[in-house]
Amino acid sequence: MWLLKRNAVKPLIIIQATLMFSFIQIIVPYSDVMVMPFVSLIIWGTAMMKQAQTNPTKLIGLLTFSLSSLAAYLMKPSAIILTIAILIGISLHFLQVKFTKKNVLAYGLSLLVFLLIFVCGIKSFNNFTYHNDVVKIKHDQGQPANHFIAMGITGNGAWSPEQVNTTNRMKTTKERSDYSNHIIKKQLKKQGIFGMIQFFIAKNYSNTSDGTFGWYRGDGPYTDVNKPTKNLIQDIYYQNGKYYKDYSFVAQIFWILLISLIIFGIGYLSEFSQMLRLSILGGLTFLLIFEGGRSRYLIQFLPIFLTLAVLSFDSAKIMIKNIASTIKLTLQKDH
Repeated sequence: MWLLKRNAVKPLIIIQATLMFSFIQIIVPYSDVMVMPFVSLIIWGTAMMKQAQTNPTKLIGLLTFSLSSLAAYLMKPSAIILTIAILIGISLHFLQVKFTKKNVLAYGLSLLVFLLIFVCGIKSFNNFTYHNDVVKIKHDQGQPANHFIAMGITGNGAWSPEQVNTTNRMKTTKERSDYSNHIIKKQLKKQGIFGMIQFFIAKNYSNTSDGTFGWYRGDGPYTDVNKPTKNLIQDIYYQNGKYYKDYSFVAQIFWILLISLIIFGIGYLSEFSQMLRLSILGGLTFLLIFEGGRSRYLIQFLPIFLTLAVLSFDSAKIMIKNIASTIKLTLQKDH
């Protein structure tokens, strides 16, 4: 964070300290949680590329960005949304600089290094996956992408055991794809344009509203609520704990404050902050279209929210003060 904005370090420490208390989902070994370090490294690598003064340091940033993007994609493909947003931002910046030989060479070589690492990494991983002597994987037994779209527009847009069990009984990926296409067409016809708009509004609320990020909302493993708690930690984080409701309340307040910083800090318009905003919009759009329905899926994008919130902190304070002053003046005029 010091690379991007020095005076953002203090609010970052405060927000991270609060997050350590409220983010109990960190103990769940799921891909949403496990991909977070790579998302953070993508942000760090980008900051190094943009802010470093020497070429060796910029190269370290580029390698960090490229390798972290590869790792994030292999672990959680949707996490690559941040990389896409950054590449769009860099491309737009390239169009604004002078087309000198030095600039074209620098941007061109950087893109080449990224593509070599990313594409070769994916091809190597796939080659190992399908040509190893340990675990045999059949090409035509995977779930197609439209399977997750079908779940994303059915019910409340969350994981559907019924659809999963149905597709698992099918023999090939093509059968599963045809079945998912049937579900998608059926839902679109049933809901209509205005019905889908209403559905997406409700789904976005489900995707973003829970400050505990799905703790005790079907994302286990959880303890037996019939067993009594034994210590303070259990009293706070177990659903039958003495202070569990207090914890949920504090976590929700923290999440509201974090989102408020981003909203009120809209006046902070650096190139990097715009990349982060674009990635958040991309992530929210992805969760609307594909399987979602729970705030747990936001965890993979949490480093983006956190970084944007602390970068926007000063702008948010100014806007809040201006709003408060305007309200105060209005009330004084009325009296």
